[in-house]
Amino acid sequence: MISAMDCVLLHGWGVTYKVWQGFVKKLNGFDNILTPCLYDISKKSKGKGFRSVASTLSKTIKKDSVVVAWSIGGLIALRLIPLTTKIKAVIFIASTPCFINKKEWSNVIQKNKLDELKNSFSENAKGTLRNFSGLVA
Repeated sequence: MISAMDCVLLHGWGVTYKVWQGFVKKLNGFDNILTPCLYDISKKSKGKGFRSVASTLSKTIKKDSVVVAWSIGGLIALRLIPLTTKIKAVIFIASTPCFINKKEWSNVIQKNKLDELKNSFSENAKGTLRNFSGLVA
């Protein structure tokens, strides 16, 4: 049993915090299980980048916590770690520290495709998320 700790579950892009509903029921021993909606946090953030989202998210972490980060939630978790001493562990699920192809980091997304995705998202967020969810599925 993990006493006096919270668990923060960060979802991936194209889904919401609801993706954790079945998983939350299986977690025992944490004082609280937090499933923030990263889209809502992004709207509250001063900027739209991962650092800004992580900064806003850090204000919701009140006690020692384990962060479970799925997919792009892992990039936010990486930026969250230096912002608080309350993160005691991070567990990455299907995440990578870099989503853009580089010479030393291949087999992820070409930068121009990620730029297209970001532009599409700013023009039609709902349609882009629906399309992305279909690609993931």
